Amino acid sequence: MTHQESMATPANRVSANHLFLTVTFITVASCGADNLGGYIPYFATRTSPELVIVLVTFTVMVAVFCLLATIITHLPAVRALLDRYGALLAGVIYLGLGILILGENGTALHLWHLIHH
Repeated sequence: MTHQESMATPANRVSANHLFLTVTFITVASCGADNLGGYIPYFATRTSPELVIVLVTFTVMVAVFCLLATIITHLPAVRALLDRYGALLAGVIYLGLGILILGENGTALHLWHLIHH
C-alpha cells in the first residue's frame, strides 16, 4: 500500500471534511462583522453595472489566488516550510496584520492616550 492509499481512509476523509467545515465556520464567524461593515456601504453605492463588474472581478480573483496558493503550497520546499513552521508563521502574520491595522486606523494611539491620561 502506498502512502497516498494509506491516507485515503474513510476516517481521513471525515477528518478533512471536518477541517474544511471548521475553517469555514471560523472564517465566517471571525470576519463577518467587519466585512459587513466595510462591504455593505461599498456595495450599496454601486450601480448595477458596477456591481456586476465588482462581483465578477472578485470571483475571478478569488479563483486565481486559490489556484496560486494551491500551486505554491505543492512545491516541496514550501510544503516542508509550512509543515514545520506553518502554525508559527500564521500566528506571526495575524499578529503583524492586527498591529498594522491598529496602527493605521489610530486605535493604538487612542488606546495609548486613554492609558496615560
